Parts: sequence; structure tokens; C-alpha cells
Amino acid sequence: FENLWMSCADDSTGTFNCWDFQSMLALPGYIQACRALMITSIVLGTFGLMATLVGMQCSKIGGENYIMKGRIVGAGGVFFILQGLCTMIAVSWYAFNITQEFFDPLYQGIKYEIGEGLYIGWSS
Repeated sequence: FENLWMSCADDSTGTFNCWDFQSMLALPGYIQACRALMITSIVLGTFGLMATLVGMQCSKIGGENYIMKGRIVGAGGVFFILQGLCTMIAVSWYAFNITQEFFDPLYQGIKYEIGEGLYIGWSS
């Protein structure tokens, strides 16, 4: 199997051997874009988590200004929505390319199928 970060293979004994890709520049453009989208998603989720923790009414950070805290929580919600969009775009784009290569009779490379990781990505 293969994902955004490494390629793995298993043998008949069930042992997995994984290795990193040889060069980032040798990867197809869609894999590089999906990597960038997933890293952006992680960063946006971190900002969203920090904003919602600061904006909670029980938090001492920011004082007793509940209007400002409400705006901070709203910004955290926007970060979470953007995180979800980045994840959905990356997962769907990767799945589209896997499906397109699988059904292309002229494609000479290894043909992969959609696996559990993509279903987990869609559900997140």
C-alpha cells in the first residue's frame, strides 16, 4: 500500500516493510498538493483549538469580555470549517486519482485501490 508519506509492502509472513519516497520532487503534483493541504489542515485545526479554548466562558484568558470571547470562538469555528474543507479536498482528490489510475487501461504503474485510510479521512 501507499499513502501520502511512505510506501509499504507486506510479505507472506505478515511483515511490513515501509520506506519513504526517494525524493519529494519526484512525486506527482497531486500528492505534493495533498500533503500541503493536510499540513494546512493540521495548522488550521491547531489554531481553531487554541481559539475555542481561549474563547470559552470559563477561561480566565481575555478577562470577562464575553463579546470578545464570542468573536474568538466564532473565529475558532471558522478555522475548524476551513480545516474540514482542506481535509475533504485532499482526501477526495487523492481518491479521485487512485480511481482514475485504477480504471485507466493505458496506465502502466501499480494500480491501487481505495483503502481504510481514505474512509477514515472522509469520516473526519
